[in-house]
Amino acid sequence: MSDFMNRTSFGSSSAPNGLISLLLGFFGVTAAFLLLPKTIKFVVRKFVLGIFSEIVAVIVTGLLTEKLVDVIGREQSDSTSSDASR
Repeated sequence: MSDFMNRTSFGSSSAPNGLISLLLGFFGVTAAFLLLPKTIKFVVRKFVLGIFSEIVAVIVTGLLTEKLVDVIGREQSDSTSSDASR
């Protein structure tokens, strides 16, 4: 009969382990609920907003470069057409 008690979860040797795992599970879930909102805010602020700002910076730089190329191209075409008319 003692062999049966040792193999099942009803044995006296498994009671402290069950209590420890119950307490660790409880405190783990509690810590997750307390820390998860702070972790999500941190991830959104650091990574998502950082990536978003980099994307906006690349788009703005590309648009400004395109405008600058158009302006320089017009100036060069104006200078070559005025040189040709002389």
